[in-house]
Amino acid sequence: MACAGSEPPPGRAPGADLLLRSVVLEQYARDGTPLVRTRLAEAAYQRDAKRIDGRTVAVERLDREGGTVATVRSGAAQTDLGSGIAYLRDDVEMRTRDGDRLRTAALRADLVARRATGTDRVRLEGSGYEIAAPAFSARWDDRPELRFERGVRASLPAAGPAPEKKTRPSKRRRGGPR
Repeated sequence: MACAGSEPPPGRAPGADLLLRSVVLEQYARDGTPLVRTRLAEAAYQRDAKRIDGRTVAVERLDREGGTVATVRSGAAQTDLGSGIAYLRDDVEMRTRDGDRLRTAALRADLVARRATGTDRVRLEGSGYEIAAPAFSARWDDRPELRFERGVRASLPAAGPAPEKKTRPSKRRRGGPR
């Protein structure tokens, strides 16, 4: 009589009903315009838990022409398919096409409400500035917003020298001094 071990066979994620490698998922608008492209080195689907666990994740937000607006990368992600809540962890980094970079250890994203929160230290860097805080919240709906919470520290570019004050030449009276 053979007994089943508690460890899954080599190459199979624990509890996974389906394991996929080198996965690309694309989300489209109703008119067929690509919106989001997600790449995973590995995706493990757990039917009973209604969950997908991903490893080495990259999510690209696309513009109407298919160009990348921003990319979010993390070492691991877990998405609850019932609630639409995703947890990204293991060095989360977001880069925008403008060169801004946000880094944090982990974040929670509500994919339905299009909101994200992070309670681990967050750092945002861009051309000539840096902002750090212990927590943040963000939204990416029709009014995108990023808020830093509690103890924000910022390093912003200097304003530079004050602009020169323009002076008008004095008006001379005709006829000389009085």
